[in-house]
Amino acid sequence: MAPKDEMDDAKPFKSTLGMRYPSLREYPIKTGDVWMEGKKIDDDYRDLWRIHDGLYDLSSFVKSHPGGSDWLEWTQGTDITEAFEAHHIYTGPQKLLQKFFVKKATTPRDAPFHFKEDGFYKTIKREVREALKDIPKWPAMLSNLYADFLLTGYLVCAVLSAAWNNYWIATLAGLFLGLVTIASHNYIHRKANFRMYYLNFSTMSWRMVHKALWKIGLVPYKAPMYWDDFLGYIVLIPMYWFNGSLQQVLLMFFYILLIAGIHFGIIGINAAHRDPEIFLDGDASRPLPELDWGVYQLDSVVDRSDISKFQFLVLTSFGDHALHHLFPTLDHGLLRYLYPIFNRNCEKFGVNLLIKTHWEVMKGHFTQLLRTEPKTTPPKPLKLAPTNKKEE
Repeated sequence: MAPKDEMDDAKPFKSTLGMRYPSLREYPIKTGDVWMEGKKIDDDYRDLWRIHDGLYDLSSFVKSHPGGSDWLEWTQGTDITEAFEAHHIYTGPQKLLQKFFVKKATTPRDAPFHFKEDGFYKTIKREVREALKDIPKWPAMLSNLYADFLLTGYLVCAVLSAAWNNYWIATLAGLFLGLVTIASHNYIHRKANFRMYYLNFSTMSWRMVHKALWKIGLVPYKAPMYWDDFLGYIVLIPMYWFNGSLQQVLLMFFYILLIAGIHFGIIGINAAHRDPEIFLDGDASRPLPELDWGVYQLDSVVDRSDISKFQFLVLTSFGDHALHHLFPTLDHGLLRYLYPIFNRNCEKFGVNLLIKTHWEVMKGHFTQLLRTEPKTTPPKPLKLAPTNKKEE
């Protein structure tokens, strides 16, 4: 939270993390695309990609990228260090990357976060990599069943609401749509898969803009529209077929979107990132040697104990959020198996994760909105700070 004298719109916000003030931040229209363009201006790596202190030419690899070409097409010219580390648990991509090395970067990264080999994040990442060999696969299959059921429920209820002109059923359709929109968050961080398109039934596209949470810059692709932009409107065809009145169908459809939007908003804005007890840029920051990227994720997230008990709630309420930030490509159903490793390393390094109930987090959101003064005390110092061991 910025000090009062820095909250004036005429005065640029000063980051206590030391990051530059983003280009195009004062542009009158606030959109994800504008933010992405500003990040491209700030990073200015032209046709290359930056990872740690190296610049790489991945243009010949874009189409063969196992995770899908979108990620590389949209991030060209930017620093993708955080995204690369968080989305590649295994060591193969790091080895492959060396084939595309061009030169060392001549300027320091704007982001102050580091990935030291003996730091918190790289340590827990190595242990998780080994643990994944023994984690069962059925929880991921259960997540798929939940997501498919929610989408089916939305489509069936939407059509029935139009056929019978029943707003009670439309309300149920809206709730199903809100739930499946959140559930699709389980799939948007992975390589291209059909369930990531479930989000588009909300008529919104979130996959790339959402990556801002991982502190990466993204560049919108040049195509003005994509085929999946129309997925959310397909349901209008059977709705109109069974109803016959375009006006009634459109009113019903907009009502469903309204219910879904309200549900998504209530869950989304109270999920993990607004609480007076966590770190927000503007508060006193950790010293640079302690700014391990994984530690920073835990400093700036609050988790909910009552949500983590049930896989369905985790999937549909942004649950196990801290572990999701650390390992976004893992299915939400698998995250519970990582807690022994997570808790052990939190104790080892002296990292604290704020945990509350869902209702306490909702209260904390509004308490944070009322806060006008920055915290002057940084997060609790680490027990075990990383050395200067080279990042790899």
